Amino acid sequence: MKPSSAADRDYFRVQSSVIIRYCLIGDRVPAGRLPESYFGEDQEFNLIRELRRIDAESSSLLHSITENDRSLGNYLVQQNKKLELIARQVVSLSPQANEGSEQTVSLSEGGVSFVTDGPIAAGTLVALRITLLPSYSVIAVYGRVTGTEPSTSGETHGVQFVDLEDADRQILARHVMQVQMAARRLRT
Repeated sequence: MKPSSAADRDYFRVQSSVIIRYCLIGDRVPAGRLPESYFGEDQEFNLIRELRRIDAESSSLLHSITENDRSLGNYLVQQNKKLELIARQVVSLSPQANEGSEQTVSLSEGGVSFVTDGPIAAGTLVALRITLLPSYSVIAVYGRVTGTEPSTSGETHGVQFVDLEDADRQILARHVMQVQMAARRLRT
């Protein structure tokens, strides 16, 4: 059983492989401090984040181009896939990308349940850096621990995301959908 909150039950939840790092913050989000600042400077993280932002901003434009010229739209989609593959490779080779605990977590747009070596009190605020595998998409978010349960490999903590940025929510939604589609393909 994975700890979760009532608000988190509004989202689809999947079991997903990630690399996760966390930092205990206290009881409130520090004014003006971004969650990624707790994990040091990471150029690869910034690269992937900027590519995701550009992707989100240009998606409606790509859709419009595809409606007017299907061939051009398909070509641009393929070019985007090439850039994505290059970015994944760059990030996967980064020492920072592989720092943290690789584990299978319970994940949704609302939160995550993951295992640590020791307990974290309910209500504690944490900064999380989550690398979604196999895409190596990286998000850094704040979360509040909603519950803790002992497990065979440590303590399982349910964390509800706090003030999740729209770009990060879109990354999570896309990842959850990809995990669901992969599971359906395996079942058929």
